[in-house]
Amino acid sequence: MPRVSIIIRTKNEESGMRSLLPKIEEQTIRDVEVIMVDNDSTDGAVELARAAGCRVFNIPSDSFSFGRALNIGLEEARGDIAIIISAHCLPKDEFWLEHLIGPMSEDGKIAGVYGRQIPFDDASPIERRGLAEAFPSGDGLRMQTSEMFSNAHSAVDVSVWKNFRFDEDLTGAEDIEWCGRVRQAGYSTAYEPRSVVYHSHKETLKGVYRRFYREALALDQFENRYIRPFGVLGAILRWARSVCLDWKYLVTDFVSPQYLIKWFFLIPIYRSAVYYGQYKAIRITGRKR
Repeated sequence: MPRVSIIIRTKNEESGMRSLLPKIEEQTIRDVEVIMVDNDSTDGAVELARAAGCRVFNIPSDSFSFGRALNIGLEEARGDIAIIISAHCLPKDEFWLEHLIGPMSEDGKIAGVYGRQIPFDDASPIERRGLAEAFPSGDGLRMQTSEMFSNAHSAVDVSVWKNFRFDEDLTGAEDIEWCGRVRQAGYSTAYEPRSVVYHSHKETLKGVYRRFYREALALDQFENRYIRPFGVLGAILRWARSVCLDWKYLVTDFVSPQYLIKWFFLIPIYRSAVYYGQYKAIRITGRKR
């Protein structure tokens, strides 16, 4: 059995850590070390982690990036396999870890595995649809044919990471960029739908704008199939298509009349924040080129 290190990135995630740490202890694989890479938390998350026996390292806000936080955690990891999980993710069952590391312990050519994400009950229909499309259910491992990867929860071969560190300059999408590089070098990556976590966001419109702006800013800096340059007309067309698909999903994924009415009106507003964020990011990177 390979040695396993679990790396958790945090920023004022005391609530998430209170739920996540007990779930880690319930796993069928228990001989693991837990590393927390914190970004100047002020809410008691650090004290909670230390009391639970986690090794804690801090990354100051003025030098933070998602890739840098992961590299710090991986530098300190004592395991052969590093499990990356966001503090606001929650494993669905006790087999989460077993399923995630299983493919890597069997095949030394697999550089990374990522698992399925399902929404919390209070997730928006936008996220519910997005997660259903990006992380389908299944009963077995799927070898990837693209650079799709997600560090919301994933397993990474530490020996491979030593030669392919995460890009510390990107504002997001460090997982997709990393996956593209390791695949070009001849390694494989895989999706394991049996390893499941709950993961969705509680965001304001400003938060939605910032997240999609940050992700688009990163994606537009390296070759990938997830974003292409578009102007005002392109933004409008993308907005209209997404709103229609969201409305269709809202009706088919019926929760309650109140939920349906609320999100029928909110979907166009939230989608505006999504595409305005992407449009602004693409304009900036376009000017830089």
